[in-house]
Amino acid sequence: MISIVPTYIYLNGNAYDLYCVWNGHKYITMDTLIDSLLTDQWEEVSAGDRGDGFIDYFINGNPTQVDANTLRVVISDEDGNAKNVNLNGTQANKNPFKGIGRIELKVDDDCNLVGIDLNGDVVLRKS
Repeated sequence: MISIVPTYIYLNGNAYDLYCVWNGHKYITMDTLIDSLLTDQWEEVSAGDRGDGFIDYFINGNPTQVDANTLRVVISDEDGNAKNVNLNGTQANKNPFKGIGRIELKVDDDCNLVGIDLNGDVVLRKS
């Protein structure tokens, strides 16, 4: 078993990106969802505590930046029904959906995201 230990941190815009170097090769580590969100508005929870109401969606295209802390995202369900939803409370210049094609989301009646589950990495909007 090989263990790669993070060895460098560099500044990229307003956020620190962590990467590892092993055998002369650079490996980028993945951010968790909460790293792209404002922690005064969102909280990490375990997959078992996420609650009901999550639906599997496809992310269609790149989100649109509405303001410094809001993204508008086009999502569609398995039947192809598309809708625009807002993700409020993002870190400035951060996109938690970058590189994501399919994800479980919880959407309220006003088309705001209130829950995100990316393969067990779960965040819920604080009340």
